[in-house]
Amino acid sequence: MRLALLASLLIACGGSQRRAAEPPAHRDNTEEPPPAVVDRALLADVAAGIEEVLAAMAQITAGADCVAMGGELSSLFDRSKPLFELADAQRANDEAARILRGELEARGERVKPMVDAISAGLSRCMKEPSVVEAMQKMPTL
Repeated sequence: MRLALLASLLIACGGSQRRAAEPPAHRDNTEEPPPAVVDRALLADVAAGIEEVLAAMAQITAGADCVAMGGELSSLFDRSKPLFELADAQRANDEAARILRGELEARGERVKPMVDAISAGLSRCMKEPSVVEAMQKMPTL
């Protein structure tokens, strides 16, 4: 599963660990910083991971047990948090943000039925406190 791969990648790369502060290198004020490198394969994997999260949400919300739905959604959102943080971090680079937006839009036809199914499933259980609590945790872009 790509989501697990991305989470493993984040952990292996140090995630949000802080590194010891190094003094900034002296730079001529007229020098432009090098452009940030955009990893297109990573952005495609992020978009695919988000699609997988939506597919999982659609599967979870298809169930009739609202209490179980709340717990499963909460667990899914906890597991997918690093993926959405990685996606959100792409906003710092205009090109990366544009490419990720394109990757997500390209999945629109496959995602729309999932979103419709999620909406229908949630509407059955929106009075269940565990579902309400889980939806408050739902990561967004």
